Amino acid sequence: MIRRPPRSTQGVSSAASDVYKRQLREAMGTKSLWVLTGVVGTLFLIQAGVSVHIGAFFQDRGLSLTLVATAITINGIVNAIGSLVWGATIERIPVRWAMGFLMVLTAGSTIALLAVHSVTAAFIVSAVIGIVGSGGNVIPPVAYASYFGRRSIGNIRGVGETGVQIGQTIGPVLSGLAFDLNGSYQVAFITFAVLALIGAGLISFSKPPKVL
Repeated sequence: MIRRPPRSTQGVSSAASDVYKRQLREAMGTKSLWVLTGVVGTLFLIQAGVSVHIGAFFQDRGLSLTLVATAITINGIVNAIGSLVWGATIERIPVRWAMGFLMVLTAGSTIALLAVHSVTAAFIVSAVIGIVGSGGNVIPPVAYASYFGRRSIGNIRGVGETGVQIGQTIGPVLSGLAFDLNGSYQVAFITFAVLALIGAGLISFSKPPKVL
């Protein structure tokens, strides 16, 4: 037999649920949430648009399958180490500045791909992209918690994750379409870099909302 909780407990649970819903509504009414959602979505759009096609891109630049695999391995190793660095960084500077710098680094690494014509350059750019990837894993969750607190963070992150999913879906398609139309990834990568710089400006000057 399932026992009902005491009436007082039910009242507390209901009141807490109402608070969470109200905080979600208030968060959705702030510009900060939508700027953060858009910028994070753009970050993952670029990451997906690059990572899905980077193997083919490096092969087009003359790297063998073994060297491509090595470059991707370097990316993974740096990604793991970079998480520790980003974690320490956001303890020392405002999270919006960290996010802004991450977007600038994203733009730089994407443009740098177009300058890859050697194995050394491919390895270096792969390492930088690994740093960007680790930043994408660490900074956005902290940004949401920093902006909106932790009490309703599940609901608020649920809204924000729609931007991530849309970005990850669109990014690889845009890269593939650009290659099919132009025979190279140049248009896609330049477009990604411009989007990243716009995102950097938006998040850097977007003040966190008032406490909900």
